[in-house]
Amino acid sequence: ESRDSVVHKALVTGGVEIPDVILQPASAFSDRQYSLIGYLSESRRMPLTEGESAGGVFRIFDYALRSEDRSEYSRAAAYRKMIARLAKRGRQSSDKTARQVRFQHWRTMQLSDHFPLWVQLEVPKNRRDPGA
Repeated sequence: ESRDSVVHKALVTGGVEIPDVILQPASAFSDRQYSLIGYLSESRRMPLTEGESAGGVFRIFDYALRSEDRSEYSRAAAYRKMIARLAKRGRQSSDKTARQVRFQHWRTMQLSDHFPLWVQLEVPKNRRDPGA
């Protein structure tokens, strides 16, 4: 959700803190934001850690099932099964763009088309903890 969305405004108005670092597209097929991480904090006692590593969107396909490795994954049984199903339906194409689109669809079926969001919070030390 963007800062302009009704959902974002309602959450923030209700006291939920939503880190700016996660307000970015988190979908393999869209530039929209579908997920948020928000938290309630009393007088910012659990702020985000400082710096660039405070949170973000983990773009899983930069590390797993990468586009540049498509030829290797195309030998996988699950991928071949999908291609066979498409061929039965008469939807097989040898066009390079079509092959890439099929691969993108297949890999989201293996993992997800929504990328994980994450934030790192500073957790206050428990004053009752003698080791703190």
